[in-house]
Parts: sequence; structure tokens; C-alpha cells
Amino acid sequence: MSKKIKMILVEDNEDERMFMKEGFTATGLYDIVAEASNGNEMLALFQKQSLSRPELVISDLNMPGKNGYDVIQDIKRDASWSDVPVVIVTTAPYSPFAQRCKELGACAYYTKPDTFLEYQSFAANIYNDITTRCLKK
Repeated sequence: MSKKIKMILVEDNEDERMFMKEGFTATGLYDIVAEASNGNEMLALFQKQSLSRPELVISDLNMPGKNGYDVIQDIKRDASWSDVPVVIVTTAPYSPFAQRCKELGACAYYTKPDTFLEYQSFAANIYNDITTRCLKK
């Protein structure tokens, strides 16, 4: 059995976040320890003593308040969280957004599936890539 990845999900669209959560959880490969609607909320989560330390942050790119670029920068600037990999999952076209995310320190960039129903297969398909590219063994 594959090891579950403990992750924080950052997505501003409530419906999309719900479908992402359902899809990622249904694979049995991910454990979502917290959710946030933007980078501001994610930073507030990091201040909570009760937060189970995530192994990964999956974030949308375009959000009100602190966006995906900010999420990457804020995590990489904070010494206590800088080792937590950030994966961007967005509808934005691959380039030049992906290049900027990677330059800021994101470990991976994926385009969201076309429909909500595809999140489970999407999450399963990127699991090996994430564990190989982003997570330290």
C-alpha cells in the first residue's frame, strides 16, 4: 500500500475545493489535514499549534488575497516551513505561469482537469510524480 501524503489544500472556489478534496481523498493516497481559501488563510493555519504538519501544499494559482505565487514565496521564506513542497494546480495555461512558479520554488505545476468528475483519476495520476519530484524519501 502506498504511503498517504499529508497535505494542505488551498483553493478559493468553494465548489472546486470540495470536488478536489473528494477526488484526492477518494484515491486513498492523500490525507488533507487542512483547507484554506487563499494564501492569507493558509498563513493563519500555519500559526495554529494544532495543525498536523503537512508534507505538501497544493494550491490554486489565481485567488483573491494572497495567490499561488504568494503561497510559494511565503512558504519558502519561512524557515520553519520552507521544506514543505508546494504544488500548483490551476486552469492557467502552462507557460509562462509554470516557469514563474518553478522559479519561485514550486516543485510541480499541473493543469486542473476539465471536469470535477476527473479529480480522482487526476490525483491518482500525479501521485507518483509528486512523490518522486517533491517529497524527500
